[in-house]
Formats: sequence, structure tokens, C-alpha cells
Amino acid sequence: MKFQKYATIILCLLFVLIFSFWCFFVPTPDYSYAERRSLAKMPAFTWQTVTSGEFAKEFEEYNNIFVKDGHIAKIEYPENRQKLDYATSLFTQIHQKNFPENEVYVTVVPDKNKYLADLKMDYDALEQYVYDHLDFAKPIPIAQFLSADDYYYTDSHWRQEQLIDIAAHLSDSLGTTIPESYQTHTLDLPFYGVYAGQSALIHQPDTIRYLTNSTIDAFAVTGAQAVYDTNKAAG
Repeated sequence: MKFQKYATIILCLLFVLIFSFWCFFVPTPDYSYAERRSLAKMPAFTWQTVTSGEFAKEFEEYNNIFVKDGHIAKIEYPENRQKLDYATSLFTQIHQKNFPENEVYVTVVPDKNKYLADLKMDYDALEQYVYDHLDFAKPIPIAQFLSADDYYYTDSHWRQEQLIDIAAHLSDSLGTTIPESYQTHTLDLPFYGVYAGQSALIHQPDTIRYLTNSTIDAFAVTGAQAVYDTNKAAG
């Protein structure tokens, strides 16, 4: 019995050591096709980075996936003001060059961290910053219509069947209307979103539901069988 106990302890220690060695010293690829993203770089593991605290800080950023209320998400913090400035500057150039006299609208779509993370950007301030820097566009706020469950549990994207109220709000703000009725279809394959792959956790898959009506069914689509190419669902 004593031998079995020590053998179990030794095996556990070997398991931790081997995978720690793998994590720290085996090079990782630059891109993950399964996760559909460029991979973050493992921080440099040196005496200087460890003693200065730099390694711990960068390693926390390297492993920035968290789980809350059944949702897998990625920490997006702090705000990257440089990217905001680039985006708003680019949108301004496009407007001035291509349709300076047209009426323009802008909507800021928050990611699901707004409704999940304790450590998160000030999304209200971010939204206002965009509106202030695109002062030629009329803002259409939508954050008040959203919650975490309007997004997939394993992915960053909206769930289409949850967003009819937002679509109606957007169309009303644009002075038009959308159809009131849709048919909901459920894909018979499990969906593991991008965060499922990045987290390396065992997690229940999402279910994809998609909406159709006579207008959508009548669309002619170039390069695909239809608006919803279900042959791609298993890929």
C-alpha cells in the first residue's frame, strides 16, 4: 500500500514536470488553424524576467482565457487606444472620400466581456470615444439590448436567434422595417467556438440556430450554395 501511494505521488510529479517542460521550452507554432487565430508568444523565461515580475505579468496575459457563468471568454484589457484611433481615422477617411454628403450611422457592438468579466475595459467610455471621433455619424447604441446569453458560450459571436429585437431597433433607427416572422432551424451538429479551442478545456458545445424567411430563401449567392451553406457545417 505504501509503495502504491509513493508511486502515485511520483507519477503525478513526473506528469507535472514533463508538461511544465513542454509548456516552457518546446516552441509553439505562430498560427493555429483549429483555433482560427495567430498564437500569443510564450514570454521569455529567464532569471531577470522571473525576479523582476515581468514573466508573471506576461504569462498572465499569455493565458488570458477565463470561464464564467458557463461562458468561455478572452480577457480584453486594457483598452487599446491606438487601434481605436486607427479605426476611427480610417472610417473618417472613407466617409470623406466616398460619400461626404450621405447620412451615416454608427453602432458600437460590445464583446461579451462587458457582461461577464470583473476586469474589463470601460465599455461606456470606449463607446462614447468612438461616437465623439465619428461626429459625422449618428450613433445608434445597442448595448442595453444585449446580455451575455446573446453570445455563444464557446465563441465571441452573437447568437442569431437572440437578436431580432436589436435588428428591429436598428431598422427603426434607419427609418425602415424588417420582417416580423422567421423560421428557426437547428443545426444537427455540435458547435465548438473559437474559445473552446483556445481554452483547451472540456466544455459542452453550443447549438447553432439560424433564421430564414421567404426573402432570405430567395437570395442568389455567388460562391456558395445558399445564404446558409450547411455543407460547411462540419468543417
